[in-house]
Amino acid sequence: MQKKNLIGILIVIVIIIFLVSWSFLDSGGRTSPITEPPQCIASEDCIPLPSECHPHSCMNKEFAEDYVIPEFCTEMFDYGAAYEPEDCGCIESKCVNLNEGRTPEDF
Repeated sequence: MQKKNLIGILIVIVIIIFLVSWSFLDSGGRTSPITEPPQCIASEDCIPLPSECHPHSCMNKEFAEDYVIPEFCTEMFDYGAAYEPEDCGCIESKCVNLNEGRTPEDF
């Protein structure tokens, strides 16, 4: 009788180990959520992505020197692009393009 109990306990332990390891692998190997550091505190921290002619992304101006500004760009105007720092804002600690999704009808 003790041998059956021991086998039952071992089976339960193996199942628990399997379930715990499966949930660890399913989470991408992370045991806790990864949080990104804030990109900005105020809208003044944000500028359009300098490496694009018609940027749809904004970033913290502190890192602008890490990007290469294109020498030539088309003269095309993209209503949804952020061309000026005023086109970017700090929302929930992230730099965002305030023009995203705009069309000619919005002007």
